[in-house]
This record gives sequence, structure tokens and C-alpha cells, in this order.
Amino acid sequence: MKKGSFYGLLVLSVLASTGFSDTFRQKETGQTFDGFVTQKTTGGMTRVYNSNEKKFVAVDLLAYEVTRNEKGRRETVVLVPITSPETLMSQTVAEQIAKSIVEASNTGPLAILLEIDSPGGRGEYMKIIASAAAQTTNCPVAAYIPGGAYGGAFSSAAVIAMACDKIFIAPTASMGAVGPMITGGGASSMDYAGFISTYSPSTLVTFSTYVTALAQQNKRPPVLARGLIDKKLSIIEVTNINGSHDFIEKDQRQPTQTIVRTLASGMTDYQPAAEDEKSTGAVDVAGSVLNLTAEEAVRTGMADEIAASRKDVLVAMNIPTAQYVSAQGIDTTIKKFTAAKRNIASSLAQIDRLEQQAQTLDTDLQRVQGQLRTGTQTREIDRSNPTAERRVYRDTDNFNNQYPESRYNTYNQGRSARYPASTRERVTTTEPLQSPVTIANQLAVVLREVIGEYRRTISLADRWPGGLPQEVTAAKLRSNLDSATAQLNNLYRMNTNMGTNMNNMNTTPGPGRGTAGGY
Repeated sequence: MKKGSFYGLLVLSVLASTGFSDTFRQKETGQTFDGFVTQKTTGGMTRVYNSNEKKFVAVDLLAYEVTRNEKGRRETVVLVPITSPETLMSQTVAEQIAKSIVEASNTGPLAILLEIDSPGGRGEYMKIIASAAAQTTNCPVAAYIPGGAYGGAFSSAAVIAMACDKIFIAPTASMGAVGPMITGGGASSMDYAGFISTYSPSTLVTFSTYVTALAQQNKRPPVLARGLIDKKLSIIEVTNINGSHDFIEKDQRQPTQTIVRTLASGMTDYQPAAEDEKSTGAVDVAGSVLNLTAEEAVRTGMADEIAASRKDVLVAMNIPTAQYVSAQGIDTTIKKFTAAKRNIASSLAQIDRLEQQAQTLDTDLQRVQGQLRTGTQTREIDRSNPTAERRVYRDTDNFNNQYPESRYNTYNQGRSARYPASTRERVTTTEPLQSPVTIANQLAVVLREVIGEYRRTISLADRWPGGLPQEVTAAKLRSNLDSATAQLNNLYRMNTNMGTNMNNMNTTPGPGRGTAGGY
């Protein structure tokens, strides 16, 4: 991303005290022009739009005094939606949103508005978007929590709001650690425990330092910000001896501090592990984790103002005549990710089916091999002369019928005349109903198919990080691919042996691979 460039090191310091610069005055010559800064650099110089000349120029910002007055900017506010449940479940979608924020700032709008209505998601994707918002200092970035289908901004989605310069919240919206279950959208098919482990995972706790830094940067209460991602925190509001109010963890209260109220009791019996989240229910969450109404969010400093609509946001930002324009590319990226996610799910289901089929064929092959190793034979034993020679042969009756004049058959007839039938015993073992070669070929076909599905799934997962279910990892898929490939190669070697000596086949079953979702 372009944030780590010369701009990120230089412009952040230059604009920290001057705000979002719109008028530029050359320190030596006094020459001025109106325009706006971009996040692009050229040859170590920052690209700035000169509205007087209607073109972009490269300037050394250290040589200019900059003043925020909105001159030279466009009368627009770029709207960036963070309202899909897929937003914080896909690295590609998160990167597209971050890219949209950067690109929007380079077009010179009056502001960028992140509209956030989301149950949350993964921390690494949260950080991608939050960092883009926090590091955009060439244009105001605000958050609006409208309280739509998901009822507000929760978990990692609320942290993104913490990265913005201003936070506006609708009267009916909320901010908190865990959002309510919804009846529509991507979360509707989950149980409550699955909903929590997906959108408010315990792994978010590892981002506590990052979240604290965001809160301090924009003067938000750090402990409340951490309460958005840590379900174990017990948070209280206290009054100090001088009458001031603070928000602290309960076990850090001093004797001189008086408890006003408890904002989160904390899930004391909660262990930060995905396995334990499976047993978490709504009763464990209600009243235990941080959840702020719109009024509470403003009163605690987690939000700045209540705004009932986007229009009210413009009024609050003192740009009532600005026009909203939508950021491009986000909806398209979400649709592509959703399609990829469906394809991955379909491939995983196909892998399950093929793996079960391969396991059945492998079992059949081992059974037939066992029968062949014991020998499929007919034995005629001479009871009148125990020391007489025993002949071992296959399908004697069929041989006699086909070759009645053979010397071997004549010998047999003479032998029968010398030794009555009562003195002979015939022992027959069971002939396998299936050919091992046929089963091996069927298994090879199935293994080739499952290898193809593994490769297809891994390719999709690599192109669309976040597309795999949480319980499935790309590393496990690659391990299973290697296992299936080894089993197929072993099968090829076995088929070669079968062509020369079928009774001496010795194949090792392929390495075990998870089936039915156990990737």
C-alpha cells in the first residue's frame, strides 16, 4: 500500500499541525495556490493538485505553509460502505476498501465517509482498513453507524470506526463487542456460537495494542476500545476524588475511586480458544460484554454526535451542500469473493465425496489382495497314501473338459481308477468376486479427480484469502494433496507389480486424509 512511502513519513508530520491543507504558500516567494494533497509521490516530491492551474504538480511540502480552508476541493463526500458480512471475512475485499479510501483522498473530496453496519470479522482484515483510514491525513475521514440490518458496528467493525477522525451514530444504533443475530445475510445460517466465533473471534485480543493506539490517536477511552475486541474485560466507570470520571478495568480500581456503574462484567469463565466458543450461548454474552447505545457511545466519548441520516452527518460536518458519491469497485469485489466462496464450498463438498469413495475402494483393494495372498486354489489330497505327491492346480474340472485327450487328463483318470473317490478330498478356497486390477484402476481415477479438486480449491483459496471455512486451512489442504498424490504414485507402482506377479502384490494403504469436513 502507498501509506509506507515518502508521503507516509513526511506528509504526516507536515500536516499534523495544519490539518487538511487546501491553500499552499511558498515560504520564500510568498506565491500561493489552492488545491489539495494526494498520497502519491514522484521522485521524492508529493503530488499536489493545483486548482488554479487545474493540474497536478510535484512539490516539496517542507517549502510550503499549508492552510485548511477547503479551497480547491470538490464539493463531494465519497461514501465507502462497510455493510456486507463479507467485508471483514475477505482479505481481497478489505484491500479493495483500503484502496478505495486512498484513491478517494487523491480526488480531493471534502471528506470520506465510512458507513459501518457490520457484526465484525477477522482482525487482520480489520487492520488493513483501519490503517488506511488512520493514515489518510490529506482528507477528513469520518465514520457513520446507521444501525441498519446488523444494528450497528461491533467487534472489529467498531475498531475501524475508532480509526476515523469523527464518529457519527444513529439514535437506534449500537457499538459493542458482539452484535445481535440477524435473520438475513451471510450470518443467518449459523448458530449463535458459530456467529460469535466468526464475527467476534477470541483471536481479536491479539490486536489490543493496536486498538489502544488508535483510541489514543483520536482521544477515545482506550479501555472501552479494547472492550470491543476482548469479551473477558470487566469495565467500570468510576469517579475520582476530584470529581472527574474515568473508565477502567474493575481490578484496577483504586480505594479513592467510587464505582458509578459497570459497563461490562466480562465473561469470567470464558477461555480465548475457538473450541470454547462453540459452547458459548446468548445468555453468556448478554450483559457480560461491552455494548453501548448511541447515547452511551456519545457520553463515553466513543462517538462524537448522534445523526439520524447521512444528511445530518453533512450538517454536523458543516458541509451541508456536499454531494455523496460512491466509491467504485467494492460491490464488484464483494460479488466476486462471494462467488469464489461458493465455488470453494462446492469443491470441498466434492472432495468429501471423492475421499469417501477413495477410502471405500482402498478398503476393497486391501481385502482382495488379502484373498489373493492366501491363494485361490483347488487341492486334491490322496487319503489312501498320505505320502503321495499332492498336485496343486487351478480349476481342474474346467481343464479336463477343455482338454479330454491330454496326457495330464489321462493320468488323472488312471489315478482315479487306482484310488476310489472315498480316499480323496478336494479343498477349494473362495475366488475373489472382483479383479484387483479393476479396483486399482477405479481408485486411480478417483484419486486423480480428488487431486484436481484439491488443486482447484487451493488455487481459489490463494486468490481469495478468507474464502475457506474457519475450520479448514490451506496448509491442511496442501498436506492432503501431497497425501493423495503419494497414494496415487504408490498405486501406479502396485499396478506394475500386478502385471508380473499378482500373488506377490504388496501395497501400503495411502496416508489417511480427513473426510466429511475434517480437513
